Amino acid sequence: MQLPGKLSLSTLGDLLGALHRGRTSGVLVLRETRGLSAGRRHHIHLRS
Repeated sequence: MQLPGKLSLSTLGDLLGALHRGRTSGVLVLRETRGLSAGRRHHIHLRS
């Protein structure tokens, strides 16, 4: 599945919707690139 390299090109809802429709399983890792939380990672576990 091709995903945008930056979430700024899409919304989180659009991204999660595409993953759900694609019956994707695995871990999606999002990394903050700006602000006080730059470098912080968020893990979203997906199971189809």
